[in-house]
Amino acid sequence: MIINGFFVVAVALVCVLGSIEFGRARQHDARLQPAEPIDYDAIEEESQTRYEDDADAWRKGER
Repeated sequence: MIINGFFVVAVALVCVLGSIEFGRARQHDARLQPAEPIDYDAIEEESQTRYEDDADAWRKGER
């Protein structure tokens, strides 16, 4: 592989711009609100309710 001047400049430019963007992304993430905790019990309860509703509908022939 031949490494010429353009290749070296392009790699250097990518490194510089990438480091700038990482800094901007870190600042952006710092401004975001923290995520709410996931209520796994509520998810399980909703899943069970849907299962029961589907079973009732199937027994009644309401597919």
